Amino acid sequence: MRAPKMIAKLLNRDPNAEEERLRRRQQELTDHLARAVEAAERAGEQRRSLLIEADAIDEASLAKADAACREADDRRQALEAAAREVAQRIAEAETARAVALDSDDRKRVAEELIARAGRLEKAAANLDRVAEMYSEARLNLLGVFTADAPDFQNDAALSSNPGLSVAHHAQFVADILNHGFVEKSTGVPESAIGAAITYMDWLKRRAAAVLDGSAPPDLPEKEPYLRVAIPEESIVISRPVSYHGRLNAMQQAFAGCVTLPSLIADAARAAGIGFSPESADGKAIMRAAASAGMGAAFKPRGDGLWMVHVGDIDPKSGKPKASDMFLHLSPPISLHDWETAERARLRAAA
Repeated sequence: MRAPKMIAKLLNRDPNAEEERLRRRQQELTDHLARAVEAAERAGEQRRSLLIEADAIDEASLAKADAACREADDRRQALEAAAREVAQRIAEAETARAVALDSDDRKRVAEELIARAGRLEKAAANLDRVAEMYSEARLNLLGVFTADAPDFQNDAALSSNPGLSVAHHAQFVADILNHGFVEKSTGVPESAIGAAITYMDWLKRRAAAVLDGSAPPDLPEKEPYLRVAIPEESIVISRPVSYHGRLNAMQQAFAGCVTLPSLIADAARAAGIGFSPESADGKAIMRAAASAGMGAAFKPRGDGLWMVHVGDIDPKSGKPKASDMFLHLSPPISLHDWETAERARLRAAA
């Protein structure tokens, strides 16, 4: 049993320094043990020589040889025992170091997972805050136009002003907010937090599992998000269209001058419904769109002018049927696939 002072001394040692000391002592014991084995073999040979080769067995010499053998063997055993204990202590030190490193690694990974959940929650909450402000601003715009804008639909002079299409945009926004159109049509949760909660909970559960040892201390690695600018352009479309935008979310645009991704604008031109804002057809559509209701479409008349064409009317609602209202545009490559390919190209270039 070790003395209390020796135990206290050992406890106060730096673990790394103690491991280094033990390794040095292990090498010393190995050297001493090699010499002790040689000494024991020599003592044994001398005793055998006295017993076998001498003309007569001299008791005094034999007693001396016995003592030498016992001393050499005792030293060898002591060194072997010390070497075993030192090897055991080194193994324990290595295990303790590995446990400490694993604990530190698990703590680091768990903290990073919790931090990721926090960053996700903060970003989602910020989006919800901005979305709410944006909705309020759009409703305010509708209120201002309702109260202050002229009744341009009954005024021929104002009906040719394409700038007044902002009033239709405000009305469209109000209809979306009043009827929950965005949530119903896209299936997107009503809040970003609602969408992110599943991932946040997973990150927190993973952190707990890493700390209690039921999961390896591995971080799920992902490539940093690389923002890709999708080229856009202004184009006049002669009828409402729909298309798949970013993340394959369904997007819609009504007749008139709109800003569309260039891929979608090309598809509109290919379908014969897309025109330059500077062209005669484009200007005619914009004039007509300024005084037409949502869902209106336009087609050429014999004299080259444009007239409203709303398609099939639903007898119950009195509005164009949804299936007839929007022409779905499908470019050769979807925006999602184009963005994915462009992101891969930029990563490869970097």
